Amino acid sequence: MKPGGLARDEELLGRTKAERAGDQVVRPFQLFAQQQASGGVVLLGCAILALAWANSPWAWAYEQMLGVPLGISVGEQMLRLDLRHWINDGLMAIFFFGVGLEIKREFLVGELAERRKAPSTTWLAVSRMKLRSRRGPSWDEAPARFFHQGPQPVAAR
Repeated sequence: MKPGGLARDEELLGRTKAERAGDQVVRPFQLFAQQQASGGVVLLGCAILALAWANSPWAWAYEQMLGVPLGISVGEQMLRLDLRHWINDGLMAIFFFGVGLEIKREFLVGELAERRKAPSTTWLAVSRMKLRSRRGPSWDEAPARFFHQGPQPVAAR
């Protein structure tokens, strides 16, 4: 018998067969999510794989895959985009939603939860954004002909 097996058996006694089957499916994902580095490792691995594939002799297949049309339909309405647009629009929205949740967590329970640290860190971040957007392209980023365009959003860089 495995260590802790008795406690596990007692825990499962009051559960239905469907609940136990659901636990067997969900449990590996829960264990994976509990490891902080696992998400970064998967992301890094996928990025390396994508870079290798895009710069290999099979790059045409990579480009062709990004052009595959995908769609969602609800009744008569249909949203159909290629995979590149789904990645650029949909996954980036999910990414920045996650970033927003992480920032919120920092303000609630992280380092920025202390009232002394939060204003200075927030002020630094906001002032940096304002500085970047007001000055336009830096001297080494663009030729002089672009300086007449004025401020650019920080996300455009």
